Amino acid sequence: FALCKNLNQIIVATSVSGNDDKIANYCKRKGIECCRGPEENVLKRYYDCAKAHGLDVVVRVTGDCPLIDPETVDKTVETFLKGNFDYASNIALRSFPRGFDTEVFSFKALEKAFKEAESDFDKEHVTHYIYAKPKKFKIGHVKAGKKLFRPELRFCVDTKKDIELMEAIFSKIGTKAEAEKAIELVDNNPELKKLSKAEEKKYRI
Repeated sequence: FALCKNLNQIIVATSVSGNDDKIANYCKRKGIECCRGPEENVLKRYYDCAKAHGLDVVVRVTGDCPLIDPETVDKTVETFLKGNFDYASNIALRSFPRGFDTEVFSFKALEKAFKEAESDFDKEHVTHYIYAKPKKFKIGHVKAGKKLFRPELRFCVDTKKDIELMEAIFSKIGTKAEAEKAIELVDNNPELKKLSKAEEKKYRI
């Protein structure tokens, strides 16, 4: 994330649950800004955090996607800015592997979602209320290029098998793994490719 060109602040938005004390303590040791809010109402957590820091634009990546690719983040930010969108992402129309997910949205869109969203699903998933309503919000989509157009692959962390995959990737190509290198690695390793196609346990959409 620190390698991205268009970001000027990194904030970790975690919950007030005791299970996340380790995250908050880690941020404190590393001098990383950390906001804590409701465990289930993640929309409120994001809204409160963005409001407290006076943010105009939010770039969202999630903790279960450890292979965030700087170039993909930059491309999504540029799409958002050039198109004057309320929201832009590479997830609403899936072309990238799961796990390279990046979303960019305005504080105004976030605030509108916070004030209008009523379902528990929308409150848990933060941006669903926005990208599911293209008539209410101006939505931009980022499509993967040829090398990253692999929607059948997943690099999310939901299960123990997912952790095995991440550990294998990091051990081979380092913790600042680029998207293309991660895909190339699983393509050349049948066992890792099998893990990357494991049954999905959670759906963002």
